[in-house]
Amino acid sequence: MIARFRIIFPFPVHVAISAQLPAWRGPPFDKYTAIVYPPSKSALLAEDVLHENDNTWAKLVEKIMTSGPAILSKKYKIDGEPCVLADVLQIDFIASEFERRHEQNADDPPVGLAFWIANDVIARLRTVSGAALARVVDPGRTFWTCEYLDDEGVRVCEDKTKYRWRGGGQQPFGTVPITSYLWDAAAQLPENTRIDKSEALLLDAYNLLPETGPAIVLAYSAIETKTVEVLKVLGSRLVDRVQNIPKCIDVLMREVSGKSLKDEDTLWQVFQYLREARHSFVHEGEVRCGNQPLRSDGTRRLIDATRPILAWLNERLPLERRPPQRTRIPNLSVDLFFIGKGDPKISIEAKVLGGEVVQTFPADDTIDIDNERSD
Repeated sequence: MIARFRIIFPFPVHVAISAQLPAWRGPPFDKYTAIVYPPSKSALLAEDVLHENDNTWAKLVEKIMTSGPAILSKKYKIDGEPCVLADVLQIDFIASEFERRHEQNADDPPVGLAFWIANDVIARLRTVSGAALARVVDPGRTFWTCEYLDDEGVRVCEDKTKYRWRGGGQQPFGTVPITSYLWDAAAQLPENTRIDKSEALLLDAYNLLPETGPAIVLAYSAIETKTVEVLKVLGSRLVDRVQNIPKCIDVLMREVSGKSLKDEDTLWQVFQYLREARHSFVHEGEVRCGNQPLRSDGTRRLIDATRPILAWLNERLPLERRPPQRTRIPNLSVDLFFIGKGDPKISIEAKVLGGEVVQTFPADDTIDIDNERSD
């Protein structure tokens, strides 16, 4: 039996037209044999990924599962020869049987295992090609599907108690929202207003997700930049000679403002977590927090928790030196359609944070679709 994962690349991939690319046999597992196929083109269009086409979720999944025609690039060449666009990585798991029963909330093979293999492939390609665009893929950041097939590659027969395919992913719906109140607020800012440096660093950190290491470094840099700014404004003479940011935000900050971040237990703990994560990445190349590897969802929560620290630091500044504050954050609603359990239509409303809607598909991260496929 075959469980066929297809994972959409969140970055452009092109394949030389003359390339002969054999499939790879993945690492051995107790229960599965994994086969990795070279990147290819799905039936997805750019408009589908940008969410501008009026697709039901079932139609979107259909396009991911279906191979599309080769699209010759009009502007890229590789070693002087034409190349074609690729947007999907296919991984086949082979086993005697997979757990597909609804009542078991089946995750077989585990989605995390498929993405672990996909990221191993991407890391290998990034190593040999030096392609900076290639980055970690995450089931919460891109579309994926898993289709169950028999040994001949035909979809398994319908069984009302079992899944025939499933899919999910929380594709970020990034946009710059503009409303009348935002436009008016922007117009009312003083002349020569520039975005606060620490705020810019924090927004850039969000934009780097799901790359955990670089995002953490920028979030920590946002605190570092704001700490130095506050100390200089308040007249500290030692800030240029003290490179230890924990000491700056604790001892020096108390000397010039009468307050220390250490007085705020929760904020201080967040700062220590962020510092640990940043140092482990910078010095060891691995992001850890509490001596555990930090995943992209944990990274987002840690970056979210950075903003209250910046707010605390801004409160130490005189009123006239504080950066403009957002008095209202817009809600961005996204209508999604899918076939399966629950309502046939959901409308999701979420705060815009870091330039994207942070919740898209339902909170369980995966939409399991029972025996439905568009014609």
